[in-house]
Amino acid sequence: MKVEVLTAASELGLCGWDELLGSADFGLSQTWLSVLEGVVAVRSGVSAPGVGAAAVAGVPSAGVGAAAVAEVPSPGVGAAAVAGVPSAGVGAAAVAGVPSAGVGAAEDSGGSSPRSGTAVRPFYLIAQDGHSRTVAGLAAHLMTRDAPAWDFYRLDRVFRRLAAMPDRDERGFVGVRGTEPLVLMPHLLLGGRQTAHGRMLLAPWLSGDARRQAVRAVLGRVEELGTQIGARALAFMFVDEDDPLRGELTDRGYLSFLHASAGIMDIDFDSFNGYLSRFSAHRRQRIRQELRSFREAGVVFSHHPLGEVIEQITPLGMALESRYGAEGDTVAAFQASLRVVSDAVGDCTVVLTAEQGGQIRGYVIATRWRDALILRSAGFDYDFKGRLPLYYGVAFYHAVEYALACGLRRIYYGIESAAAKASRGCRIVDQYGMVYGLDAEARTALSQVLHGKIAAAQPR
Repeated sequence: MKVEVLTAASELGLCGWDELLGSADFGLSQTWLSVLEGVVAVRSGVSAPGVGAAAVAGVPSAGVGAAAVAEVPSPGVGAAAVAGVPSAGVGAAAVAGVPSAGVGAAEDSGGSSPRSGTAVRPFYLIAQDGHSRTVAGLAAHLMTRDAPAWDFYRLDRVFRRLAAMPDRDERGFVGVRGTEPLVLMPHLLLGGRQTAHGRMLLAPWLSGDARRQAVRAVLGRVEELGTQIGARALAFMFVDEDDPLRGELTDRGYLSFLHASAGIMDIDFDSFNGYLSRFSAHRRQRIRQELRSFREAGVVFSHHPLGEVIEQITPLGMALESRYGAEGDTVAAFQASLRVVSDAVGDCTVVLTAEQGGQIRGYVIATRWRDALILRSAGFDYDFKGRLPLYYGVAFYHAVEYALACGLRRIYYGIESAAAKASRGCRIVDQYGMVYGLDAEARTALSQVLHGKIAAAQPR
């Protein structure tokens, strides 16, 4: 089995990468990977591989246009922001999963030194069988200490954050006593720059020995790549609890920890009343009271193309960032990121809004991808909001009605605020980190931080 390493998303179109994608995988599509490179280019003032100066100027490049995509989710964009609580250090520019203004460096596919001024370098591994069929794919991004302060992607920050939590033992942590996290930098982030459902892409018809052979070939090649470019460790940050890859990684020597939990709404009903029927009588009454409170406040729900409302939603998105302590964008940087997204995938990106008095008072940016709606970043007018449950209104009740109208079968909510999501109909899927040291010192550091024993999931 042959495994090739590419260094720009623009190269993925000729190898069948997108044919490996499932309903949760827009964040791993060629289109979105190109958007990520394009936003970094806009923020650094240079052209990213495969995106080009046209995208920097606000014009989508060939192969990244709206016609090239059937839908869109959000990798790396404050999955938590959809819960109304953005991830610390992952600002609203995170709408494209990239650093806030003033923190990032341009993506660079050249050179081999991880400290050569390139903070986040992309690599895409493609496995082909003896018949030249693409059977597996893996996105990898080199994370250095110069990378943005991504609390959900960088091992040094992830470990310090989780090891300080009161439930660290249940998550699989012994603790951080010294410089162990720094020993693991730089590392390769595997499975995509998205805060949920990261994985190795595999052809759906693969099974048995052929599947195992493909997984082993890609994992072996990424270990070689990591060593060649000076990485100290490999890390999948968000592997679904039921993904068979977890067992395969464990067999290969990866250590595991419970990183986060993601919400997924299955649209197994055909009307809003059907949605309500899944709740207890008490919960249904509560939801009806919330809907009545919107009517009494004069709130109406609508939706708009992203490109038409960028100026209106900017202060709301930045207010959410400021409220929860995320790194602040400038207005120009915030809007530039949104314009790259709109230019590239505007046909499948929608802004779900709560409006009153002719003004947008709350929003969620959402994406249609195959049979799913992926919720991304959010923002609210907190001066107006008061005690109104605008988050539930726009991210659940309005999103459910929009998904029903579009014939979609599930909504992806990202991580964080699991209790709130479960209370409005989501099933919760635990997301596991899986890490592997590429040298003896890194493996020792990992064994000192992680005990590898994860507490059994509690009934929800």
